[in-house]
Amino acid sequence: MRLYFIPVLLAATVACQSTETNVNTTQPDPAGPAPVPVSIPVESSAPALGAPQDGDDAADLVKRRQEAQDSLALEYIAQGRSELDRADMEAALSSASAALNLAPENQDARDLLRQIQGLMGDGYASAYLSFTDEVERMQVRRAQARVEASEHTIKAETAFREGDYNGAIQHYRQAEMVLRYHPLIADNSLDERILRDKIGEAIRLRDEAITSAEEEARMEAERARQDSEERERNRRENKLREYYDLANKAFLAERFDESEGWCDLILVEDPGNEAATSLKRIARESRHYNADEINRRDYREQWLRTFEELDTMNVPQTDALTFNVNRWREVSGREPLSHDMLEPGTVDGRSSILARLEA
Repeated sequence: MRLYFIPVLLAATVACQSTETNVNTTQPDPAGPAPVPVSIPVESSAPALGAPQDGDDAADLVKRRQEAQDSLALEYIAQGRSELDRADMEAALSSASAALNLAPENQDARDLLRQIQGLMGDGYASAYLSFTDEVERMQVRRAQARVEASEHTIKAETAFREGDYNGAIQHYRQAEMVLRYHPLIADNSLDERILRDKIGEAIRLRDEAITSAEEEARMEAERARQDSEERERNRRENKLREYYDLANKAFLAERFDESEGWCDLILVEDPGNEAATSLKRIARESRHYNADEINRRDYREQWLRTFEELDTMNVPQTDALTFNVNRWREVSGREPLSHDMLEPGTVDGRSSILARLEA
């Protein structure tokens, strides 16, 4: 069974010893690979537990502790890669989880866990159940939760940068849910409070984006309405201008009824058009005046013709008969048509007709 002495590492830095002690963090596993010995230097000048410390000593202690953890994490990563090369997935998962718990920001440990996840497939999510030791099982589960929460956070930030605020909110909430089930994996960059703040900011920006999109859509609809009204106004003006032109041409050609008809079409498009009403009135009066002129001209011509006939009727006849000598000379030589006698032999088919009649 693999043992992990992370508490020993923390206690060793504050223990009071006079010499450097070598601490072996693993025990041989009969079924697994050879353990990796880890040397942890412990200085004799380290203060005892509960002893007062100044600021420099405390900072130096924290620094030495962090360096020791980073060194131990690197050894776990190397051991996990060696185990992965031997296809010992459980041992590699355990080593990678130990490395990530020691150094949560270590990218190599995260990459190793992702590599193991890709090789294990669907069995990765429940792989922690194969460990019999409760501490080891919890360590693997926390490492898996840390990687999952980190991936959700990265996806959320990517969606946030791309403006997909709904996707960002969804991934932030999934990361928050992981942290609620595993609160011990929280750190300075992965904390429920930080995630809640980011979710609130994403919701605010999403609402602002929705409001902005609605305002933009409203403005676009308003511009489309104005463009449509402008096109309709131009079309109407062009049509009215064409009607006016046709009415004017018909009026100048003295086709007043046609000109009046174009004015009626203008009034259909624009019922309150005073100019079209005035032009229609002028065209109607001109049509009536033109009709009066035609009637006056016709009546005058009939009047004059009537008096010319009256003048010829009042001329007295002085000669009893008046012959046209030239015409008489032309027709006097004609013979009546009834006196022309046809010869019997000149009628075609006369014999055949007679034969049929006799039969």
